[in-house]
Amino acid sequence: MLTIASGTIDALGYFGLGGIFISALSGTTVVLGASLVQGQSTRALLGIFVFIGYIMGAAMAAFILRKERKNAPSWSARVTYTLGIELALLLVLFLDTYFNHNYSTLNIGLVSLLLVASFSMGIQFICAKHINRIGVVTTMITGTLSSFISHLVNHRDEQEVSFENQDKDDPSITNKEQFKYKFHSPSETTLFLVTVWLGYFSGAILSASVLLYVSLHAAIAIPFIIVLLVVSYAIFKQLKPS
Repeated sequence: MLTIASGTIDALGYFGLGGIFISALSGTTVVLGASLVQGQSTRALLGIFVFIGYIMGAAMAAFILRKERKNAPSWSARVTYTLGIELALLLVLFLDTYFNHNYSTLNIGLVSLLLVASFSMGIQFICAKHINRIGVVTTMITGTLSSFISHLVNHRDEQEVSFENQDKDDPSITNKEQFKYKFHSPSETTLFLVTVWLGYFSGAILSASVLLYVSLHAAIAIPFIIVLLVVSYAIFKQLKPS
């Protein structure tokens, strides 16, 4: 769901907010370089603002999560809290469209929208990286697909190496057959990572469709609703008695 939200934000930025990618910084780099060469100063400036917002969001999230155990990544309450900040920013993004309706030229309203949107994606990147679910980074689909190929090819070797490095005195593991169930099978990994890619793809389709047939304001509401559902579910699971 977070990847769907990222897909909607990127489509929103490219088709509705100045023709710039908001979470896919590889694409933003290309647009920035091409815009500078072609003399498109407005789009180049928008790209710079996206980088500023993204870096600031990532830095803040990294600061909040700095005390989390790096060797035991998990979806902790602190991760949910950090995603709650992203949710608040997406709400600001949604409300901001009430005060500015001109997104075709460079103005304070457009810049503020891009800064808030990219700031929220920077937060999401750090949260996804911290959770480290099979190498998935929800705002960077290239890295996710690369992780998919790597895990698919090296899955058996990863099991062997991890078993060999495991403490032999650990009573919870009696043999290699038991230990391998701690890892995702190749089919599970494939299904998970392909689903993530489809999420990004479907998010882009959803956002572009709403932009085309409804309005920019409605399109901005989509990532807010999605992240709201994610944060609400995470809070419910973490408050639920074990």
